[in-house]
Amino acid sequence: MARIRTIKPEFFKHEDLQDLETAHPGQYIMLVYAGLWTQCDKNGVFLCKARVLKNEILPYLNFDMQKTLDILEKHGYFIKYQSGDRFYGYIINFGKYQYPSANEKNSPAKYPEPSKEIIEHSQAHFETCLSTSQDMPETDTELEGIQDNRINGLQDKGVADSFFDPPEQTQSVKDATELSTLLLTSHQKEIPDYLSGKNCQAIIERWAEDIEKLIRIDQKSPETIRQVILWVKTPGNFWFPNIQSGKKLRDKYEQLYSQMKARGDPAKKHRIAADEIKGDDWQKYRREA
Repeated sequence: MARIRTIKPEFFKHEDLQDLETAHPGQYIMLVYAGLWTQCDKNGVFLCKARVLKNEILPYLNFDMQKTLDILEKHGYFIKYQSGDRFYGYIINFGKYQYPSANEKNSPAKYPEPSKEIIEHSQAHFETCLSTSQDMPETDTELEGIQDNRINGLQDKGVADSFFDPPEQTQSVKDATELSTLLLTSHQKEIPDYLSGKNCQAIIERWAEDIEKLIRIDQKSPETIRQVILWVKTPGNFWFPNIQSGKKLRDKYEQLYSQMKARGDPAKKHRIAADEIKGDDWQKYRREA
């Protein structure tokens, strides 16, 4: 399954990749390379099988995926290795400059990791392919910083620093994390042993992904979401045991909000027992519920 990855605008100014595009027209070097990130597991490893990758990356464009992979491998953008009867690609320093979700980080790697020798060789190959004399800095301070980067398989013109930087945490992400925490702690307030022994921080991060979509995509205000959560987690509320994740909260949000507003009306706060309802009045209360 493809994963969401990070890309910076500087990627589209990368000279070496654009030189490869010019030298190999119709091979979609840059798009395929970016597409490979989405096929990687958390360690930067992907199944290096052209037919499989072609079904996932630009499937409706007619070009030779194997040729594009060969070009990228030759120029140091990934290294190919074998494990068992399968071949894999390893993208250098992927794990250092991409930021998998909490759920992915806490899950086992999808593919076998490359050996230490392969990693060391790939870093050396990366430097050899991408380093040029024009990259040399003018000051000692710059030299020290870039030398440190090259030790890690990076350099100023290389892949990682130019478009692998982590994204800044947006306000919607911060708000979503706080609301996810509220959703969990409000449930634990009534049921103290809820998720006991589990990695609650990972759960909060996973729930926050859906709540962030509720804020950013569905355009719901964090304050209103907070009110809905507090209402849902009121003891005795029908929804209390039914909303136990960010995804469930997002899926049911409109219904939850409508019911909260209706029942928040002072004229509707008084609860009437079933045996107090006479005649056909029960249909009115049924509609309100």
